[in-house]
Amino acid sequence: MPTWFTLTIISVLVLASAEIAQKVALTRKDDISAEANNFVVWLIQGIMALIYLLFIGPQVLPVFSFSLLFQLLILGSVYFWAGTLYYSSYKHGSVSINSILVSSSIIVSTILGIIFFGESVSMLKFVGSLIIIGSIIYLNYEKGSKWNKANNYALAGAGLYGIGFTIDKAFSLSLTPHIYQILFAFSIGLTGLLFRKKQIISDLKKVELSTLKIMGVSALTFFIWNKLNFVAYSVGGEVGRIDSINNSVIFLIILMEFFFLKDRSNLKKKILSAVIAMAGVTMLGLTQ
Repeated sequence: MPTWFTLTIISVLVLASAEIAQKVALTRKDDISAEANNFVVWLIQGIMALIYLLFIGPQVLPVFSFSLLFQLLILGSVYFWAGTLYYSSYKHGSVSINSILVSSSIIVSTILGIIFFGESVSMLKFVGSLIIIGSIIYLNYEKGSKWNKANNYALAGAGLYGIGFTIDKAFSLSLTPHIYQILFAFSIGLTGLLFRKKQIISDLKKVELSTLKIMGVSALTFFIWNKLNFVAYSVGGEVGRIDSINNSVIFLIILMEFFFLKDRSNLKKKILSAVIAMAGVTMLGLTQ
C-alpha cells in the first residue's frame, strides 16, 4: 500500500476519538456554542503545532505578504463556518441523517481535486467512494426521519469541508505540512473571533473546567489527525480518496460504542455496512 494510504488509515483511528470528544463537549450542561468550541479547539491545536515545530527543528518559513494573509483569511473563514454549521447540527435534529449528509463532502473534494490538481479520473476510484457513501446511507437511514433546519446546517458544513480539504492540499504542497498546520489552526481560531467575538467571549465565561479538558482531548486528537492528513497530501495523497477514507470513521465509532458503551443495537446492519465500507476503502487504496 502507498504511504499516503497508510497515513490516512492511521488518521481515521485518531479521528474517531476526536469526533466523540466533540460530541461530548457540545452536549454538556454548560451548553457551549459550536463557535466557542471551534475557537478553543483550534487555538490549542495551533499551540501544539508550534511546540511540535520547535522540537523537530528549523523549517523553511513562508514570506508573509498581503496575498498569503488573504488566503489564510479565506481558509479560516471556510473552516470556521464549516465547523460551526456542522457541529451546530449536533444540537438539533437527527444525528443519523447528519452523518449521511456530511459524507457529501466526498463529492465536492473529488470534483475539486480533479479540477485543480489533475487527480485521477478512475472508475475504480469513483466506485470505491460511492460504496463508502452508500454504506453510510444504508447504516444511518431511518424510515420516517424528517428533514429540518439542522440537516441544512450539516449539508452546508459538508460542502465547505470539501472546499477546505482542497485548500489543505494546495497549502501542503506549497509549504511544509508542519508550517502549514500552525497557520491553519491559528487562522481558524482567530477568524472565529472576527465573526463571533461576543458569542465566544460570553461562552468562555461560563465554560466548566471539565468541558475544557474534553476540548483539550479533542484538540490533541485533531492535531494528530490533521498532521497525518497534511503529510499524506504532501506525499501524493488525493483529496477525494483521503476524504472518502476519513468518512469511514463512522464505523470505527460504532466499534468503540460496542466495546465501551455496550451498544449492541442493529448489530447485524452495522457489521454489514462496515464490511461494505471497508471494501470501498480497499478499492481506494489499490487504485492507481
